[in-house]
Amino acid sequence: GGGGGGVAEGRKERLRQMRDGGGVLLAMALLAERALGGTSRWAPWLAMLLPHDNPNVPMMWSAEERRKVLARTSLQGRAKADAAGVERDFKAVVAPALAGAAAAEAGGSRDA
Repeated sequence: GGGGGGVAEGRKERLRQMRDGGGVLLAMALLAERALGGTSRWAPWLAMLLPHDNPNVPMMWSAEERRKVLARTSLQGRAKADAAGVERDFKAVVAPALAGAAAAEAGGSRDA
């Protein structure tokens, strides 16, 4: 029937948003699933990913750690650029999404 087109368009829009967010929205969805712990249907798969309590990747290190460990390597500039990209994505995608969720939650609590 005619209702299926709207669902397909909605999926396309969500995929477009994920693409435009540089994967940030996908990362947010993964974090939400990880927060569910063992109740998430994705729990076994998520358990194989990097540990969330100590992500030992250069873009998560402090600027000082990156400077010390990566000095005189080609990775120093890349790690700095990655960290800047994460901050940019947070400001452009994550912060507005969190603000929207908080506003929706506040609006819902008034109706209760």
